[in-house]
Amino acid sequence: MNPAPQKNGDAGAFTLIEMLLALAIAAVVLVAINAVLFGGLHLQARTTEITAQTLPMDHLVATMRQDLLGIVPIGNLAGPMGTDATPPG
Repeated sequence: MNPAPQKNGDAGAFTLIEMLLALAIAAVVLVAINAVLFGGLHLQARTTEITAQTLPMDHLVATMRQDLLGIVPIGNLAGPMGTDATPPG
């Protein structure tokens, strides 16, 4: 029969200091991830709010631009105006 393996006191075990250090590092990393995540969520919510506020103004400006472009054709006027008009013939 084989004798029972002998156990050494410090073979492969973590000390309490090592475990506390690993836990502290993990906590710092999780706090950093939390800050980045909620910062991004706050930024997304703020961007959505600002976009919703400016959307009607963008629509208004686009409508006014289309109306103004429809008044006078680009490049030339609809006909002679004022004293520039010469009688035909």
